[in-house]
Amino acid sequence: MAPPKDEDMEEGDGGYISDESSFYGDDELRAHLEELVSASRPPSHWSTHPIYLAFLDAAKSRMENSTQDPSARSTSPPAKGAMKLESKANKSIRTAPNTLQSETSAASPMATTTTQDRPLLLPRPLYNPYANLPTARQLSEPIPSFLSRLPPLTTPRSAGPWIWIANPHSSHRPTTANLAAFTTASNTILSSHKTQQISLQTSMSSRAKATITRKVNARRRACENEILAVARANGVVTGKWMLFPMPEDVNRWWKVVAEGTASGELGIAAKVATDDGRGERESRVICVYTADFEDRADVKRVLQRLVAAGLVRKKGPMGEDRGVFYKCDAFTHLGITGGNEWELKPSLYASRDVLGEGESWSLANG
Repeated sequence: MAPPKDEDMEEGDGGYISDESSFYGDDELRAHLEELVSASRPPSHWSTHPIYLAFLDAAKSRMENSTQDPSARSTSPPAKGAMKLESKANKSIRTAPNTLQSETSAASPMATTTTQDRPLLLPRPLYNPYANLPTARQLSEPIPSFLSRLPPLTTPRSAGPWIWIANPHSSHRPTTANLAAFTTASNTILSSHKTQQISLQTSMSSRAKATITRKVNARRRACENEILAVARANGVVTGKWMLFPMPEDVNRWWKVVAEGTASGELGIAAKVATDDGRGERESRVICVYTADFEDRADVKRVLQRLVAAGLVRKKGPMGEDRGVFYKCDAFTHLGITGGNEWELKPSLYASRDVLGEGESWSLANG
């Protein structure tokens, strides 16, 4: 391309601009740029990008800064039992997808880092299903402020039965569960189960107790499986690990759970019971939610986090067996509690089975 003549040039702030010049450059430059575009492989780049340690380091720092009260920041060591992000290279690589989901702050919708001298902007909007709920943590509220505003030990039941916190980094969104259809179908199943159970026990009254027990347990498992299938069909799939700290421990335990939930280390949400005025001899309940009771890998992962935080003990002070239990919300909606009229076990999984049998663990009530 021939150089432009002086009369074809216009004076600008940065020099001269030719009327014949192209915004995209000359033919040679455009050909080069098109060649680079054709050779690029975005999916390949994004599939490997999360494992770069520089990215993970920057991501961790941003998340810690976004969830910490500026007035409370210090160089003092963290409290004992607090949830910690894994920082070793091998663990960082393994948890890279979760790290990617948790990067942003309420003040900045874009997370910025640098990889191979190139800036990267990652939009990661936070999410809170409990926005504007007075007894829940708000996105703009630092965790220390939230814990100070709503300490479970002294927050009265009049404020509400539960204190809530959501995992703002979770990709889970509440589905439109058809509770009416689920309840109607499940009540029919329960009614039929009770009739069959009475008939079975009556017809086998002369048989050995062990034989009756086997038959009754088989009937019970069939009933539970039917209810779980109806729950799946109607979108009632969430569940929770339940902890029962004594009042003197509830604030400390809730702090660990709240921090772990807010950082994305635990489940999709958590709640703790407020003070019902029954005194200091009754334990409180803390529920740590997962998105799907059939996602055993996630159910187990959350339990392992709770164990690592020191909130699950296999043995009591006298050596007795002790653990925690997982209950699906489907059973909660139906009022299936201990000693229920259908003789169903209210829990779906037991920690001793999950931790003791590795990947072969089965239903606690099986």
